[in-house]
Amino acid sequence: MVSGKSPLIAGCLLLPGCLIGAFLAPVSGRILNILGAKKPILFGNTCIIVAAFSYSILAILALICSLYVFHYSNHQFNNITPEESIEA
Repeated sequence: MVSGKSPLIAGCLLLPGCLIGAFLAPVSGRILNILGAKKPILFGNTCIIVAAFSYSILAILALICSLYVFHYSNHQFNNITPEESIEA
């Protein structure tokens, strides 16, 4: 048991991926026979590189947005000037 779940739940979670893999295996085998191994491997590696680059750009943009939101929300809620904090 993982996370207190039953094996049935784990099997149900894996079922969609297994069905997709079972249906795509003959298609990818035909593509491999027609094109050879080099072109599908290069295509797959290119897809992985593009996805990794996209995630890195997304992470940078998320960091910039979160810093922007934190900075301006901090000014919004802590609207105390230095002169006011000395008098208090």
